[in-house]
Amino acid sequence: MSISIKNTAQMDNSYVQIVETVLNELNYDICELDLTGFKGIEIVDDSLLRIDSDACTTNKLTQLPKRKTEHYIDQDNLCKVKSTIFHEMVHINLSNKLPNIHEEFEQSVINEDIVKNYTIRLYIEYVAHKQSSDKECVQNKREFYNSVNNYAWDFNNDATREYFIRIAGYIIGRDRNNKYLNQIINEELKSNLLEIKPVLEQIGVMPIIDDYMVLSRLEKIVSKYVSNF
Repeated sequence: MSISIKNTAQMDNSYVQIVETVLNELNYDICELDLTGFKGIEIVDDSLLRIDSDACTTNKLTQLPKRKTEHYIDQDNLCKVKSTIFHEMVHINLSNKLPNIHEEFEQSVINEDIVKNYTIRLYIEYVAHKQSSDKECVQNKREFYNSVNNYAWDFNNDATREYFIRIAGYIIGRDRNNKYLNQIINEELKSNLLEIKPVLEQIGVMPIIDDYMVLSRLEKIVSKYVSNF
């Protein structure tokens, strides 16, 4: 599959060529994905994405931050670039496989239904990381879990609880056989993750069902951390 690159931020052509090489290497892996409607990749100014974001896909267009992508290339961390792009391709695939749940997500934004929004976000990120983490090198996983351990977790704080729900899918989806969960230092964080993990796994072993009702148990847990009021 040929993926177009729109160089909006005017990245130097030498870097663009490396991104193109990474895409060519991913061709075999993404051929199993449903990328219907995918609009390609756009290189954008970093300021257009969250500071902690390596990429963002909106309306089936994937945006890569120019400076951050260049940094990974300069550090010879092409695995990071490759796994990031593949992860975004998985998101495109999931948006095609689960159109109703994604529509529920869009409506939750309009209706300011924070609980539903974070429930879907948690589930989708869990599935996306579960399906894409095999493309992520061990070093990048280790750095991610180190950042989790270095975060000042305080579950009496609203911002921490919200951040926890936002990132829990990233943590659990990347893990295999509790290899990284067992390395988490904060016991309250670990306990909270272990409460969510079996619920996500139970949903995950079923055929993917495009119905928000399958997330009802997950929603009850999410409502302990975020609220619509």
